[in-house]
Amino acid sequence: MDAEACKKQGGKWNPKKKVCIGYVNKGNLVNYIMDHETGEASASNDLELFSYLIKTGQCWSLQGHYGRTASNLIKLGYIDKSGTILKRK
Repeated sequence: MDAEACKKQGGKWNPKKKVCIGYVNKGNLVNYIMDHETGEASASNDLELFSYLIKTGQCWSLQGHYGRTASNLIKLGYIDKSGTILKRK
């Protein structure tokens, strides 16, 4: 994905990391996970990450932290069971 495609998807292009923020996909999933694990992700980016992981079912097959976090986000009403973001932090 490039800057123009990112804008069309409603994301914000990060030229330093060459990723589209606000739009998680196979091409930038590792970047989102790395930012989450290092504490560099914003609350909004974490919601986007977990929304994607819930939608694809991947949060239930990754290490336990991801499933527990996804469950908590669902229980707290930030994301629904289908992965739709309901409210922002």
